[in-house]
Amino acid sequence: MLPHLSAQARHDQCLKTPLLHAVECTTALYWPALIVLAVLAEPIVLVLYGPSWLPAAPLLQIIALATLFLFIGKLDIAVFIATGGLPVLLKRSVIVFPACAAISTCSAVFGVVPLALSNWLTSPIQLVFSLYFTKRQISFSWPELASTLSRSALVSIITAVGPLVVVAAFWPRIPSIGGTCLALALALAGWLPALWLTQHSLFLELKRPSGLRPRSEVVEVQDVSQ
Repeated sequence: MLPHLSAQARHDQCLKTPLLHAVECTTALYWPALIVLAVLAEPIVLVLYGPSWLPAAPLLQIIALATLFLFIGKLDIAVFIATGGLPVLLKRSVIVFPACAAISTCSAVFGVVPLALSNWLTSPIQLVFSLYFTKRQISFSWPELASTLSRSALVSIITAVGPLVVVAAFWPRIPSIGGTCLALALALAGWLPALWLTQHSLFLELKRPSGLRPRSEVVEVQDVSQ
């Protein structure tokens, strides 16, 4: 991602399209995985750590769903580096990290549940400031971002249907190992058709044999680096 954005910046080309494209492809993987993790938190914890760790499953669900807000990941850092915005990155870090650390520290005083719930405050804070400073570096509109995310949201919902049906079928018992494997298989079986149904950018990329960028862009980046 960073070499591609840097090459685009050196050629004074628009960085909005590759950034939104990367966000769309990332969320198509990131969001469904987190939602499935939240749905299957109890059987996953049971299989990996045993019944004594089952009380941690609700904490895993809280954190997994709160982490949905962090979809921009490290993409904003790539934008700041490519556009020479390291001072902006430093400013964002000075604002966000102390605030989030203070919220987490204060929440931890009251126990692990408030600490987990604090992610529902710190994650949106990180998202808001990441988008704010990224938008100052690369001009994109909020409707464009919403349109980009809408396809991934639909893919995530379709992916979660299968696991939800399995969990509901086993309720109030925890799904067995076989049931968990079935839920994961149904999630994958829903994810791939959902990509095709929405004509998601990730589906179009998976059809390309040369990776996540058109061959012309790969050659361009290689030429610039030489």
